[in-house]
Amino acid sequence: MRKRIYFSKENNQSICQKIRESIPIQDYAASRGFQIKKKGSFYNIKGESKNADFSSVMIKPSTNRYCHYANDTHWKSIIDFVMELDNCDEKTAIQTLKPLIHTYDLSSAKISKNIPKSNKQKTNVELCLPERADTIRNAYAYLSKTRYINRDIIDYFIYNGNLYQDKHDNCVFVSYDRQGNAKFCNKRGTNTSTKKRFLQDVPGSDYEHCFFMNNGSDTLIVTESVIDSMSVMSIIQDYGISINSYDYVALSGTGKWEAVLNILRENPNIKNTLLACDNDKWGLSAMKNIRNNISKNFPYIKVKDFLPKTEHDWNDQLKFNRIHGISSIDYMQSEEGGIL
Repeated sequence: MRKRIYFSKENNQSICQKIRESIPIQDYAASRGFQIKKKGSFYNIKGESKNADFSSVMIKPSTNRYCHYANDTHWKSIIDFVMELDNCDEKTAIQTLKPLIHTYDLSSAKISKNIPKSNKQKTNVELCLPERADTIRNAYAYLSKTRYINRDIIDYFIYNGNLYQDKHDNCVFVSYDRQGNAKFCNKRGTNTSTKKRFLQDVPGSDYEHCFFMNNGSDTLIVTESVIDSMSVMSIIQDYGISINSYDYVALSGTGKWEAVLNILRENPNIKNTLLACDNDKWGLSAMKNIRNNISKNFPYIKVKDFLPKTEHDWNDQLKFNRIHGISSIDYMQSEEGGIL
């Protein structure tokens, strides 16, 4: 991505703020020719532009932010969207959007809002799991050798149908509802020879609950990714705690933190929440939102932050511990107040 250009004049800050607040990303994207699909409280972009694949872009209208999961898991503004779309700097993106602040005339935007009653049953995208490969070899090697996940935990995911390998050698992670129906699925590439990582949520995934593993516990551990959840599991397993002692939710980023509230609402047995997001500004922001909303809506639930000590996410922390010979017992005993 090109380097940002920041402006010193105060009115430019005001203009940027107005742009971010007054121009919905989903409408702007539609006006630029993208097909926009509504998925629950989010929008999804379909299609490509200038040989760039935008099919993994998710838009959150309540905050007017978007996340391009093929590139990273950070939520950004419409200014960033134009910079990425047009491969331009921030100044050019602002000049492109500035005329739309007051007029907001995106006449070519076409987002379906009125759906005939007869077609209501077709509004929800059905979750279709990727085709399964005949082997788990690539996924297993990637998780154990590259990600340092405990083999017992990989085996546990495979045995319970939470992990398999697809025809493109991706790790496929699946979670289920109480009836055993697949409700959330995302893919993670296993090719370590390229610097660009591949990760994608499968269309039709349930963002109201994300990747939720319900063990009937009184404690929920919240992470940003399934691999982060597996990393936390590896550490606590080595510490001597059964991984089934906890429930887990992997948010597939930070913007879908409301899923935690839905899970707490539907599982009154949960009395404790352990917030184990990334130790960066996006993770800390998501944890703050979760903490504040739990305090407001579930004041009886105890909330504790559980952050990696030396690295920015839990998988990097697991790898750091392994490489430097730090046992999980030593690591966890230095955890202030212990784990819930």
